[in-house]
Amino acid sequence: MKTAARSYHRHMAWASAIAFSLAVLLAVAVRSSGEDLALAGKTPGHLDVSLAELMQVKLTASQEVLEGLVQGDTRMVARAAGKLRDIARTEDWATERKNDAVFGHFNVEFQRLSESLLQTAEQGNASGAAWISEQLTATCISCHNHVRDVKRLPER
Repeated sequence: MKTAARSYHRHMAWASAIAFSLAVLLAVAVRSSGEDLALAGKTPGHLDVSLAELMQVKLTASQEVLEGLVQGDTRMVARAAGKLRDIARTEDWATERKNDAVFGHFNVEFQRLSESLLQTAEQGNASGAAWISEQLTATCISCHNHVRDVKRLPER
């Protein structure tokens, strides 16, 4: 009976992650034309892009995580997780982290989870990657709630 319960909870976790992510994908159907905005060679430094463009790159990488999870392609998940981690390490986020302790907490958590997602996916652990992806998504939502409702980030 314990095995059936664990299996049920595992399937429900997957279903929840997929359902939520699909809702996000439907809500934000716009994809960036310069998806990676030439991230290679520019991180962990400063990216000369707007905040909106940077968030679009994060969204696209998050979509790639979901696509990789749905397809069982942990290499795709790992590549996308690496992009997410690299973006969170840029000076753009470090500067904002110094100005707002709550944002700083979310940024550090985002970096930790994206690194964990990368390592877990590289190990080929799709179930673990799905669980970490859910935690990462929850961190994104909490941070966006903070930025939207408490602190407005200036557009540069």
